[in-house]
Amino acid sequence: MAKKKRKKAVAPRLTRKQVSRAKREARQRRLLLIGSGVVAAILVLVLAWGIYHDKVAVPNQPVVLVNGEPITTAEFQKQVIYQRMNMIEQARALPQLADQVRQQLDSPLVLGQQVLTDLIEERIIRQEAARRGITVTPDEVQKRIEELIGYPYRPTPEPLPTLPPPTVPPTVTVTPRPTLTPTLTPTPMSREAFEAAYQSAVERARRAGLTEADLRRSVETSLYRERLMEAMGPELVPEVQDQIQITYIVVSTTQEAQAMLDRLAAGEVTFDDLADEVQDDDRPDTASREVDWQTQDFLGQVFGEETASLLFELEVGGYTREPVLGPDGRVYLIRVDGHEERPLPALALEQLRRQAFQEWLDEQVNNPEIVQYILEGGVPRWQARVPQEPTL
Repeated sequence: MAKKKRKKAVAPRLTRKQVSRAKREARQRRLLLIGSGVVAAILVLVLAWGIYHDKVAVPNQPVVLVNGEPITTAEFQKQVIYQRMNMIEQARALPQLADQVRQQLDSPLVLGQQVLTDLIEERIIRQEAARRGITVTPDEVQKRIEELIGYPYRPTPEPLPTLPPPTVPPTVTVTPRPTLTPTLTPTPMSREAFEAAYQSAVERARRAGLTEADLRRSVETSLYRERLMEAMGPELVPEVQDQIQITYIVVSTTQEAQAMLDRLAAGEVTFDDLADEVQDDDRPDTASREVDWQTQDFLGQVFGEETASLLFELEVGGYTREPVLGPDGRVYLIRVDGHEERPLPALALEQLRRQAFQEWLDEQVNNPEIVQYILEGGVPRWQARVPQEPTL
């Protein structure tokens, strides 16, 4: 008997409504996948932008321009952190300074301004040195680093020889003077010790985010500063200057000073007689002094600019014809004893040149045509970016 053929199952035909719904659901799934991909891509872009903004864009943004040369946020922040680390180490080494250091650390804007001013001065010094053709070599930087650390060792001077006893009569006994020898002999620093100290300084700088090149640059800048000051010194403060010698008499009241002037005018006494009288007076508010060669600027600080100008107009031997009220509230009579162009003493010259150089530098720092602070929201950008870590 023949087998019956089985009928194949036929899938039911979808209605037009079912087909439309299937297409719509497939489209929705596709859109959902696309939307999820877009959202994921946006999240990745936002995250990448955040990382780029915080790690690349912001650190490279300038906080100030010095003749168009930027000081970046990163450079500023690293130097502030390094300064804070140094202050903390100082406080730990000298506990008596801890409160003072803590107050400074708690004033980040003050500390930030100090650091930023140092960075601005560095740019100005390097720019002016370059303009003048002043250079510093790597060997000179290395030598200065070795000097700062204490290497190479410089031997102590040879001990002074024993002084022989003087020739005296035999009846007198003389004890010879002892030999003068150093009581302490410092241990020479080895090359290994120097390298260890240097690497320690480099590692300390790295903890603040600085590199070895940054550390050497700071030493290089100090050399540029010294050489620029040497080059500009004669321009700022000439060695030979107009100077006078004076003798002054100081008393406590204008009436007493006027009485002295009246005696001088009447020919009863000389200026030297009055100086001797005052010198013999035991009152603490009266005195007479001779002052050796001084410049008009110096005397202006002592007696006031108007009086100093008057003194430089007087003939040698001339004196002030009216009582001079000094900045200290006391009353002076002053005579000019000498007037000539002469070199300043070496120490005074060096001090005046250092002061004049710093005044020149301050003028550059405060010149808005040279130094331009970048503003955000109407305030300098650096103020919102001052690190407040580490803390004591």
